Amino acid sequence: MKARRKWNALAATAGVSALIAVAALVPGAQGAAVVHRCGNKPITLEIETGEAKPEIVKMTVKSITAQGLTCSAAFKFLTLLYKDKTSTPPEHFKCTSAHFKAPRGYVPEACTHKGTKIQFAAQGG
Repeated sequence: MKARRKWNALAATAGVSALIAVAALVPGAQGAAVVHRCGNKPITLEIETGEAKPEIVKMTVKSITAQGLTCSAAFKFLTLLYKDKTSTPPEHFKCTSAHFKAPRGYVPEACTHKGTKIQFAAQGG
């Protein structure tokens, strides 16, 4: 009788372990990055015109979504992207044109890096 209980407990433990292993193998079951809808972000840029006082331009980045990072990190990235003086995106991101419906007068873009993605619509077009 005791041997039967031990085997039943062992079988139950093995069954639960098998279910956990299968759940870990199912794609999308774990680690699916949460998508945050962050709204709009106003950015103030100072453009050097060669005169003593730089020209101040205010622009708004719209329809910001962040996947795999917080909205504050996405806002920080976008501020660095537009205030940076170099032609490469900051923090080793790769930026391309995106395919989503952007407001009129805005161009959809997406920047990705190691499982994180930031989509936004920048002024232009």
